Amino acid sequence: MTARASLTTSPTLAQIARRAGVSVPTVSRVANGRRPVAASTRERVERVMEELGYVRRRPRKQQADALLVDVVLPELTGLWVGEFLRGAQGAARTSGAQIVLSELSNENCFAPLAARSSVGVVLGMAQPDQTQLDWLTGEGIPCVGVATAGPTSGRVPTVVPADRPGARQAVEHLLALGHRRIAVLTGSRAHPYVSEQLAGVEEALHAAGTTARSEYLRDGTPDFSSAVCSMNELLDLATPPTAVFAGSVALAGGAVVAAATRGFAVPEDLSIVGCGGLSAPKLPPHLTSVRLPIGDMAAVAVGMLLAGEPGPAPFMREMPARLVMRNSTAAPPRGVASRRRGRRDAGTADVTEPRPSSY
Repeated sequence: MTARASLTTSPTLAQIARRAGVSVPTVSRVANGRRPVAASTRERVERVMEELGYVRRRPRKQQADALLVDVVLPELTGLWVGEFLRGAQGAARTSGAQIVLSELSNENCFAPLAARSSVGVVLGMAQPDQTQLDWLTGEGIPCVGVATAGPTSGRVPTVVPADRPGARQAVEHLLALGHRRIAVLTGSRAHPYVSEQLAGVEEALHAAGTTARSEYLRDGTPDFSSAVCSMNELLDLATPPTAVFAGSVALAGGAVVAAATRGFAVPEDLSIVGCGGLSAPKLPPHLTSVRLPIGDMAAVAVGMLLAGEPGPAPFMREMPARLVMRNSTAAPPRGVASRRRGRRDAGTADVTEPRPSSY
């Protein structure tokens, strides 16, 4: 049996709803016994379920001693995963629930959800494809996304970080220090959070009476190696930047390493602000960062599921970000001459490369 087939063996709630002439939420209520349904409607839906061979999920009232919340993540090793799981587990523990963790590896990862009869699923920065999302919706499984995009946009209630205000705070801080030559390292503009970050940068610069310089913008793959290459390009400019806003921990780490191997001291020669709130391992100095409330977002998403049906999509709750001051920023150096240029071989830096992460 293929992974795709495993998602479609049992009829979906949408198929049952069409045959019975009712809505998907009505079928979901009959299947899970959550709310009262008119006797005649219940009988009609149950008859269709039997005709189509639907495998009923256990009613939640039978699992009061084992309340489950599924959490699906795109990876289990990213720098942000630990904070996310602490937030999710804390919220679950408060309600006497347990977390079931899965990795979004293929279509088959969602198949056990129907038999497990969990309260619902938190999509933690995971981007299910259209087939997976259709299956979840058709089965009537409640979902809440955390910083998700792609097919989930507009279809799943979502908890997101305040990326735009966070980026604006970072650039306002650099401007207040006296920087005007501010570079930006981000991921691909195809991701909504990148567009929000860039909008925040533009707002801060506009309010200061200036605009972004195209030669100071580097967008693309949000990983450590790309950041090293991009930072070297920026340092090779005739008028290099005096400050950098990096849209993720991995990008900030790459910027620090590239600067160090070229002989630029942080923050004396170059100020760097990261985003994510997590310190990349073995990368001095401690980064001034926009702290994204990863754990808080996870806790809110779990809480929404445990409180009942989340609000209808497109529902979006934005969680505040805040600038955490550390020691990677300072006033700009006096003149380009004070900024040392060193060797280009960034690969010789004696540091541990942090794992790529969107946050």
